[in-house]
Amino acid sequence: MRSRFGMVSTTCRLTVGSVVAEQPLQVRVDPTAKATPEGLKAQFDLAMELRALQSLANDTLRALDTRRGELAARRRGALALPNNEGAAVAATLGAELAQLDSLVTTLTKPANYPYWSEGPRVTERIGNLLRSVDSGNFPPTGPQRALSQELAVELRAAMERVRQFLARQVMM
Repeated sequence: MRSRFGMVSTTCRLTVGSVVAEQPLQVRVDPTAKATPEGLKAQFDLAMELRALQSLANDTLRALDTRRGELAARRRGALALPNNEGAAVAATLGAELAQLDSLVTTLTKPANYPYWSEGPRVTERIGNLLRSVDSGNFPPTGPQRALSQELAVELRAAMERVRQFLARQVMM
């Protein structure tokens, strides 16, 4: 093995049932690419940073989805109480669910929104930038780096609002 961003030698293994075939393999950068190893490393590093931001956003959306399930179950329970005894609690939980939905739409556009109605949210913009950065063998541009920084700040601000929301306990 020579370099992570030059030529890499490895072994390719194919297993079908009990038959195993191995072959040496060399992976090289496209010879027509004009990128330097340093440029490819910069591309890789930025792509990994963006992937980490995307993972953080996805983990946050899963946490919000879990909280949505909890709040919705509690609301259904409150609404099931006889004589409308749970109406006030259900209203409070409904307001919590609305706030949760607002936080989700800060991070990502709901599936039922048409793309043209409002621009993409931070999660979609991170994914778009990652695809752009990872689309060829070239170093990231200055604007790509700047946008990456802006998106990281935007995501972290949204994450703080989510953290505060998730840390709250709705007492009833």
